[in-house]
Amino acid sequence: MIMGGAERLDGMDPDLATLSVQDLAGTLGSALLSILTRPDEPDLPVSVPVVYDSRDVLADTPGGILLLVGLDPSAAESAAAIDAAAERGFCAAVIKLRGNRYQELADRARQAGVALLALDDEVPWRQLDSLVSAMTNSRGSEDAGAGTDLFMLANALATAADGAVAIEDLDRNVLAYSNLERHTVDRLRRNGILARRVPEEEKNTWQYRTVMATKGVVHFPFDPADGELARCAAPVRAGRRTIGSIWVIEDEKPISAEAEAALMETARLAAIAILRQQNAVDLEHQMRAEWLRSALEGPGSAPATAGRFGMVPTLPSVVVAFMFRTDREGGTQPLIRELTTAAEQYCGVFRSDPDPRVGTF
Repeated sequence: MIMGGAERLDGMDPDLATLSVQDLAGTLGSALLSILTRPDEPDLPVSVPVVYDSRDVLADTPGGILLLVGLDPSAAESAAAIDAAAERGFCAAVIKLRGNRYQELADRARQAGVALLALDDEVPWRQLDSLVSAMTNSRGSEDAGAGTDLFMLANALATAADGAVAIEDLDRNVLAYSNLERHTVDRLRRNGILARRVPEEEKNTWQYRTVMATKGVVHFPFDPADGELARCAAPVRAGRRTIGSIWVIEDEKPISAEAEAALMETARLAAIAILRQQNAVDLEHQMRAEWLRSALEGPGSAPATAGRFGMVPTLPSVVVAFMFRTDREGGTQPLIRELTTAAEQYCGVFRSDPDPRVGTF
């Protein structure tokens, strides 16, 4: 899909690019961050994370997320922190449950108009702070900096490990790679970079399962059967949620312990960049949906809509509509995201030039 700018039709919600509590929890995943309770009114936009300290005076922070580090959800201090958050304009508070009772605190948060979220006990607070900061900083921005960040990380790791690097998502799409000419590469890497996707090979499934099941670095030896060079890899995780992997070619010998440490740190930083990139794609999907809905319902400007989707008067356009079958209960199957992805991938094969005027709905 060819990304466009962040133009909006007259009358369209100006806060479309904001990040809500629901967006935040949905992007990070329930394995990392789950919503215990939220106010009845619509989600307020998230602004910045703030670490709670009972000895500090809490500043006014509209849309802030208060991180209740070290607090017991059943303690009176937690309830006081919720009240303070509500008074200062915070939209949410995050706490670790650690097996303690939280229902009273959830009720207190609901009454105060503050969403209460639970962070997985094993996820460091520092990582949550970094992830939320990256997500809020990327919202509303038209800069494709996340992709650039990944290429910079790949080159930095390639220098530290003295081997070619590739950063991939869970679908084995190549998101970024190092481009230092001195490093040896093999057929698998060349084909992966050309197609921007790792070639489908029988042994790949086993290799990826091995990487995803570890918390550290995995080494794979040279394979004389197909000439695949020795490699090491590490998973990229946001909390417990795996969102990708990083691979380093080991040409003559395994990378050093220092390089392994650099690989793990790169994986931590890549998690932030990948989430930013995913947020940008989700925002673009939302923008396109709002444009199309406005056009179909009538209030939008026809010339503006035509320009937004690259509908040039001198070129033919095709509109394809889909009707979803209902299940036995009368509901529709949740296939819209799968359909959207499939359509974009199919159209991208035939329309891959970087003309910002051209794109799919």
